[in-house]
Amino acid sequence: MITQMKKVSIVLLDQDKQNSLKSLKKLGIMHLSENYGLSEDVKTIEDKLKEIDHVLRYTSGSKIESDIIFDEDILISKISEITGLAKELSEIDEKVMKLKRDLESLEPWGDFSPTDLDLLKQSGIKLTLAEVAKDHFSEIEKNTDFFRISESKTSYFIAIVGKVPEGLAEFISPELGINEINETLVKLEDSRLVKQKELESLSAYDKNLKIYREILEDKAEFEKIKAGMPIDKDFSVLEGWIPAERVENFKISAAKNSWGIAISDPVEGDETPTLLKGNKVTSFIHPLLDFLGNVPGYWEQDVSGYFLIFFTIFFAMIIGDAGYGFIFLALTVIANIKMKKLTNVLGLLYVLSSATVVWGAITGNWFASNIIKGLPPFNGFILTQLDSDREIMELCFNIAVIHLVLARLSAFVKGLKDKNIAGMANLGWLIMTLGLVFLVKNLVISSTDYPVPQFALVAIFIGFVIVLLFGKQEKGQSFFKGIGISLAFSPLTALDSVGEFGNIISYVRLYAVGLAGFAVAQSFNGMAAPLLENGGIGYVGGSLIIIAGHAFNIAMAGLSVLVHGVRLNVLEFSSAADVNWTGKKFSPFREKEII
Repeated sequence: MITQMKKVSIVLLDQDKQNSLKSLKKLGIMHLSENYGLSEDVKTIEDKLKEIDHVLRYTSGSKIESDIIFDEDILISKISEITGLAKELSEIDEKVMKLKRDLESLEPWGDFSPTDLDLLKQSGIKLTLAEVAKDHFSEIEKNTDFFRISESKTSYFIAIVGKVPEGLAEFISPELGINEINETLVKLEDSRLVKQKELESLSAYDKNLKIYREILEDKAEFEKIKAGMPIDKDFSVLEGWIPAERVENFKISAAKNSWGIAISDPVEGDETPTLLKGNKVTSFIHPLLDFLGNVPGYWEQDVSGYFLIFFTIFFAMIIGDAGYGFIFLALTVIANIKMKKLTNVLGLLYVLSSATVVWGAITGNWFASNIIKGLPPFNGFILTQLDSDREIMELCFNIAVIHLVLARLSAFVKGLKDKNIAGMANLGWLIMTLGLVFLVKNLVISSTDYPVPQFALVAIFIGFVIVLLFGKQEKGQSFFKGIGISLAFSPLTALDSVGEFGNIISYVRLYAVGLAGFAVAQSFNGMAAPLLENGGIGYVGGSLIIIAGHAFNIAMAGLSVLVHGVRLNVLEFSSAADVNWTGKKFSPFREKEII
């Protein structure tokens, strides 16, 4: 369920702002309004964070394992050292790039020392290097004293003695010659290797640098909150939310700190955070919601229980293989033994892998092997009612109806609790869905075996009428005005009805994706079978194909779960349940265990 929140305003003396924030942070139960401000302290910390981010570019990914004790003063000196080495390496790289460009420009002229040109000039001999396009070479050939050094496909490289013809660009030689450049490059590379090793040794501080970054981020949050607190003369104000169950604790703390407080119920329009509180089982789904970033709005309903139940069903049907389920289950057990405690993530994995084993067993799918399927006791688990594709498709549509009807029913009940007359439209959608499923089976599976009964058409009509009557009703509005608006939008409502028809059909993906995974697994088994039958080296090749093939199939099935299994919950079901996942997760201002 979604924990009830209370909106809180704290008034305190501005001079006590620092100590009061420390006390509030230690209390750790209040989600603060994001009213951050800027100050010199904030700017200083953010500059340090930028410096650490720069340094982490050189230390992250280090394979050096180190248990260096965290010491802020030592770390600051190491940051300076890393920054200096990084700057020196950057300067070396710039020099190397320049010298390589110089080397490339000198290659057509051969190995000479640029200082020789200056010596000739001092002796009264002017020697100019120039590149001449072959198309224009004949123009200077007759009247210029020169000798040719080399040529390319398009140009001649020449040395001119005396006067240089007009329009001819002189080659400006680098300071160093080819040999000197090569010698310098070797020295720079040696220097670079030395500094690189020094930098790599400092990677041992990578773990502490990340810890220091978290500490600074925590300090930055504290300073931003302090800077963003509105001040009225000598008083500062802080606003936020606390769980209703923690109000008494908060009052005691407020009295100790001499805070003036105002506590009220949140109203729609407030950015009230959402704190999900489930039992030991429904909490299993919370890590997945956190991974997806899905948080229901405070005024919406908690659908964690529905999400867990149906995501488990979808996971089992999409993976579809009892053998894969056993692999997941074994890995989960190993992880649980190592961690020595049952976390929500492990709990979810236990549920998902167990469901996959059950589904795979009753459909006779063990690594897509017909041999295993026919052996006892595996053949004893198979349900003949799920022995054909048509029966599994029918099951998909039945699941769709149950899923969507539960969504509409929960939205209808919530509408009654909120005394929202528009919530009655959900009853209409519920009735319509119960009729549409017969039409879906008739059109998708078989019109002969699944005729549309008369009562299904009546249900679709009655449901549509109820939606028209209540779909556009609003508080404070005349009931008949709502009907008039709804009639005006009736074409769109008709399109939404078609959309509901499509929502039911979309559940056939459970069958289609599961079948695709089964076909892929069978293909790999078929590729490996001839090799295994030949024996000898064939066993090795066949085994590698089976292992690699099934590993690939498991990876693709896992991706399909995220795409299809999650979609049916967060799109089809959530839309029907009026859950938009636009909430903000409750995140109290509290001390963090960083070290």
